Amino acid sequence: FFYGFSGLDNNQLLKIKTQPWIDLFNQLRNKSYQNTTENRAITHHELRTSNQTTTTLKAIESFEEKLDPSITTICHIGIGGSIVGPEFIYHSLKTWKQAQKKECLFISNHDEEHIQAKIKDINLSTTLFIIVSKSGTTIEVQKIINAIIKIHAIEKKVFLKNNCIAITTKKSKLDGNDFNDIFYFDDSIGGRFSTTSYVGLVSLGLCFGLNIIRDLLVGANKADQNASEPGLDNIALTQALIRFEQQKNFQGLAIVPYGESLAELTTFLCQLICESLGKGSTINNELTNTQKSPILMHGTGPDAQHTFFQQLHQGHPTIPVEFFMVKPTTENQ
Repeated sequence: FFYGFSGLDNNQLLKIKTQPWIDLFNQLRNKSYQNTTENRAITHHELRTSNQTTTTLKAIESFEEKLDPSITTICHIGIGGSIVGPEFIYHSLKTWKQAQKKECLFISNHDEEHIQAKIKDINLSTTLFIIVSKSGTTIEVQKIINAIIKIHAIEKKVFLKNNCIAITTKKSKLDGNDFNDIFYFDDSIGGRFSTTSYVGLVSLGLCFGLNIIRDLLVGANKADQNASEPGLDNIALTQALIRFEQQKNFQGLAIVPYGESLAELTTFLCQLICESLGKGSTINNELTNTQKSPILMHGTGPDAQHTFFQQLHQGHPTIPVEFFMVKPTTENQ
């Protein structure tokens, strides 16, 4: 993580009083901090601990063993946090030519033209539909299901039981006997932080195998450990400090990944940032006059260089940029 052009140096960053933030983060991790609007703990980081990882992998392996071997395609249906993270990871792994056991397609738009284009080449009998909704009441997901049923002229009850599994929370509207199988994740896991739960791991595991998702969880756990490091060795804390200071002076932020494998990253980050920070009031329910979430611009380089970089270089006001890249494997990268 290089921040030499951020406008902030180590001395400036070290002067910021971070202990209250660190204390709050530790409270979050040990469940003593509650999400006050929903009155529950925050536990998505626990998904990456070794005990929980073992349980998750065993559940997916058990399901795969009883899955009809004729299934060649996964259709992942969801919206927002139920899809953008898994789709980003899937696109990256596919771009890196990871060995695939099954293909996956993602549907989050209930526009019939979009759905028709997505499913026109799939065979219903060899496709497993994974319906993801935390509450089970998401209207877009229901409309997508109804559109697929209409296109294939199949009875809804038959379709759900023969072709679909659900990923949801207990006692949600999807919790019942309508589906072929159900995976449950805890309601203390926010949708936009659910990629390392069954929300992301079932589709990714069925497509790429258990070793890939085991590696994903190990990597996420390493990031969790780094997020507890003191001082500027803590990448997440350093990023937060820089963004906190920049946000005082600059309203915008440009997110620019370089490399086709990261093309879906911007959608994922936009949701994480805007849904988390795009609030008009504080945690004490007081209206705020300051902007907590940046106004985002995003695109994949080098296309972004020939679209909005003119404004970054020559326009007003100043817009900070975050660049993302992976280790090059080819000449042009």
